[in-house]
Amino acid sequence: MNILDELNATSGKLLELVEDEHSSIDAIEELMQQRGSMIAELDPLTDNVEPSAFTPEEQDTLVEKFRVYRKLHETIQPALEKLMNGKEEVMGDAYKRRRADDRYHLLGTPDISYYQTSK
Repeated sequence: MNILDELNATSGKLLELVEDEHSSIDAIEELMQQRGSMIAELDPLTDNVEPSAFTPEEQDTLVEKFRVYRKLHETIQPALEKLMNGKEEVMGDAYKRRRADDRYHLLGTPDISYYQTSK
């Protein structure tokens, strides 16, 4: 099951990107799409294979690979939520700053000619 190895490797890379605050959203999205494709590819394989077709050693290997996958999946989900919450907070702050800046510029240059003395 080479696809499972690839899925775990991609999931590990995705987790690294999600946990790195400097990662681009595009890179994260690309890995998520790759990961989704691999999961879709793996799904029919698991439906058509009988566990008895594997030796005990192969079964142990598969169980370990699926354990790694589950652990990565369980770690990725909260990391994505944390990333999204952080991005929402940044976007909210940027929106507030932009509104304050727009309001400041709407005032324009105040007319202070009344206060200037003529010489």
